[in-house]
Amino acid sequence: MNEPLFELHYTRSVDQVKEAQRYMFRKRPSAIAMHVMVIICVVLNLALWFWRGDPVNLIAAMCVVLIVLLRGWFFHWTLQNVDRREEEMFHEGPPEVTVRIYDDRVESEGPGAKTNTAISSFQRIYRTDRLIVPHTKGNLMFLLPEDAFTKGSAEECVRFFASKGIKVS
Repeated sequence: MNEPLFELHYTRSVDQVKEAQRYMFRKRPSAIAMHVMVIICVVLNLALWFWRGDPVNLIAAMCVVLIVLLRGWFFHWTLQNVDRREEEMFHEGPPEVTVRIYDDRVESEGPGAKTNTAISSFQRIYRTDRLIVPHTKGNLMFLLPEDAFTKGSAEECVRFFASKGIKVS
């Protein structure tokens, strides 16, 4: 068995999971594109309502605002679920996690569980303020705190994933 290129050891926290979720909802490229489209739709419908006086445009603008409010509620609900899920899964306290990144796979070990994911399964790497979040095609996310590297560094890790053809945002 070959040596890992990168290794991390850290205590997983609810804040890390929430930071990754916040990024996914607010800052990833598809979320930003959606926010821009929503703003344009509301502004155009309000402008048409002022210009033409047609109530349909006002109703359309209000429907878009309602959709934004529902998305905000869903975001809040998701963060509440993160709290409940983490408490249910790790009621004895935050787990110690070890992640090893090899040339062809990522291994993750936690309390009573070990995963082994091929590098070819990853489609994108997201960077938050304190995390690197490799994201697989099957929507599995790994949380790699930038300060938890015991072998290698965060910058080298991101360059490694990019060299494998994985998009970095």
